[in-house]
Parts: sequence; structure tokens; C-alpha cells
Amino acid sequence: MGVCFRTALTVTAAIFFLCSQAHAGQAKNSSQFKLKNETEGLMTDMYSPEIKLMNLSNDELFHAAMNGSPEDQFQAALLFGQGQEVKRDFTKCIRLLEKAAKGGNVNASFILGTIYLKGGSIFEEVKTEVEYGGILIPAEFPYDTTLAFHYFLISGDRGDELSRDVCCIIKKQLLEAGENTEGAKKMLQSLEAFAKIGNALAQRFLAELYSEGKMVKQDDQIAFDLFKASAEHGDGWSQYNTARKYISGLGVERDIKKGFEWMKKAAENNLSVAQFDLAVLYYLGTGTAIDKQLGYVWLLIAKENGHEEAGSLVKEADKEGLTNEERKAAHDLAAKLLKQLSAPRETGKLLAALKSN
Repeated sequence: MGVCFRTALTVTAAIFFLCSQAHAGQAKNSSQFKLKNETEGLMTDMYSPEIKLMNLSNDELFHAAMNGSPEDQFQAALLFGQGQEVKRDFTKCIRLLEKAAKGGNVNASFILGTIYLKGGSIFEEVKTEVEYGGILIPAEFPYDTTLAFHYFLISGDRGDELSRDVCCIIKKQLLEAGENTEGAKKMLQSLEAFAKIGNALAQRFLAELYSEGKMVKQDDQIAFDLFKASAEHGDGWSQYNTARKYISGLGVERDIKKGFEWMKKAAENNLSVAQFDLAVLYYLGTGTAIDKQLGYVWLLIAKENGHEEAGSLVKEADKEGLTNEERKAAHDLAAKLLKQLSAPRETGKLLAALKSN
């Protein structure tokens, strides 16, 4: 890949990183970290960054963490990467992050993706160290977009929205760089592998490729099956696409009632385009009974969530169809639903684990 592509990707992704406050907390807020001191057979309670490791060598800490929980591994990785109370050791940091990510630690997956995206060698002509969250990335560490994609898929599937956004950017730019490039081929391999083990984000991306006929032979039925599998795991965009395919009969036998049900799920996932389409389904009575009041409610919600066409239709709907009492009740219900839809969800939000730069 050329320098221009790398520059564009790095700069674009950096915007997401800088705008996100979820990943810029203090390490001192991390959960309790327990390691076994095998030389004395004792349990030592430690907190980062005030951890006192005078009785553990680097190797003892590494060994204990590798045999501990994913949280232990993540916390120890930060210590080695940042040089807190131990000698900096980037190799140990990466090995611990990899094991923690494999064990299900979302923070570790996100940080690994970021490290591979930033890399020590962001540009081919410049070999330089890069610091992220206090972790010093050596100049010789490879810039690897496809490995970054791999780890962001993991954290994105576990609920982190920022990782999902970065995945979308990487996928788009890898395809723009050329379907036959090594990076794009590795991306496809990752998608296929993760889709098989139920990664909803990978299933959605792979469904998009089959739907559009990119890198694979176009196949609406395979696309539908993948969208539906992802939708059943709770992915909002997959729920929306599953609804559209049921309504259109593309890749599946047409079933407008199922289409309506999936559109409602996508709307309840706070997807504005689904909220607008759900309103239209209520107005037209497609897959459900005609209900102009509920249609108006979802138009109001879509408008508040930034859907431009919903705004103009709300103005038209205000002119006719509902009484003043019905409109007031609709506004009250829309406000109540909006509050519920925008409430924080416990779906793997990243803990504040890195020091602010």
C-alpha cells in the first residue's frame, strides 16, 4: 500500500481516537489487580499506577500474569508497556495483550488494534518510535492495517462503537486500495474466520461483500443468511438489512411481517434510517396495521436523531391526520422512547484504562 493510503487511514482514524473520551481515562481507575508471588506463595493486592512490585522481578511478574486472568494480563501489559515499577519491555507487553484479548478483554483488543494501526513505522521513509497511552512502540514494530482490523473486529463485536467505526474505515480503504491487494485478501480471510465463530460485525461486513459482489461472487441468499445471523446477535445495521431483504424478497422468500419485525428491532437499536422506514411502514400498513400515531412517533424520533427527510415529513404530518391530543400524546411517547434509546447500554463499553496524553 502506498503512503497516501496509509496517511489517509491514520489521520482519519486519529480523529476518532481524539474525539473519544471513553478511551482516555486514568489508569488509576482500573480494577483490582491480583498476582501470585510464586516465590513466597502469597497473594499480593496491587493497584495501578501505585503498584509496588519490589518483590517481583520482570520475569516473575510476566509468568504470574500469563497464568492469571485476562484482566491480570491486561494490567501487567500496561505496566510493561509504560515502564511502571518495572523495566519497560514491549515484547512482554504485546504477548500479554494478545493473551488478554484472546481471553475476552476488550481493552486489550482495542489497544492492540491501535498499536498496529499507529505502528513504529507509520511511513515507509520514516522509522521512529511512537508513544500511545504511555506505551512506547518501537520503530521496528510493523505498521499492519490488516492485523489492526483483526483486533478491532474483536473489540467491535464485544460492543465497542469506536472499534466498529475504525473497522468500517479500514474495510472501506482496503477495498479502495484494490480488491486484489494482500491487505484486502487478509481482511477477507479474517472476515470468513470470524464469521464462522459468530462474530456479528464480521458477519455483517461479509454479508455486504456478498450483497455487492466485492471480492466474492455476488450471492443474495448468502448475503441474507449472513445478515440474519448477525442480526440475531444484535447488530443494528444487520437487523435493518434483514428487514429490507424480507420486504423486497431479495435472497429470501418475501415476508413483509418478518420485515416489519426486524425493522422495529433495528429502530429500537437507535438506527435513524430504520426509525424513518419503520414510520413509513406504520403509515402504509406494510407488515402491520396502519397506525398514523405510531408512525408519527417514529418520525419524531428519526428527526431528533438527525434524519433529514423525517424532518420534512413531520411538517407535513403536522398539517393533517392527527388531532391535537393525539399529537401531544405522540410527542410525549417519542420523548420517552428517545430517553430510553439514548440511555447507556452495558454492551462492552471500554473502561478508561490509559493515561491521557
